[in-house]
Amino acid sequence: MLLKLEEARQRRIPTWAFPVLVALPFWAILYIGAFGTHKHVEAETPQQVGSRVFSSNCATCHGAAGQGGAGPKLAGGEAAITFPDEAAHIDWVKTGSQTKPKGTRYGDPARPGGQHVVNSGGMPAFAGKLSDAEIAAVVAYERESL
Repeated sequence: MLLKLEEARQRRIPTWAFPVLVALPFWAILYIGAFGTHKHVEAETPQQVGSRVFSSNCATCHGAAGQGGAGPKLAGGEAAITFPDEAAHIDWVKTGSQTKPKGTRYGDPARPGGQHVVNSGGMPAFAGKLSDAEIAAVVAYERESL
């Protein structure tokens, strides 16, 4: 009987081990989390958003620097000359020209060289593809930075 009592005493978990066993899983989670990647994401400025949106959506037709190509030139203030009213410019980016008949004139009629004319296929509407904030940022970028 004394032997059984001594065996039972030897098999018990020491009292000090209980808090350690409870804390061990929490420590493991913290330890593993310490080795994860910690990215510091900085918010983009409207200028950066406009540049990014232009590069990924507009540069293929208007050129990387807005110099023109399949689409008209936007650099050198051409975007602001074509659309003196920024709201009209935003509306143009939202609606595009693909739904407009060939020969439709757009932009400022008093523009040097006259209004632009919808030729073919033309510009897609970005209203469903880009958010209002992205459209406003890309219009500001085209007007102020190209």
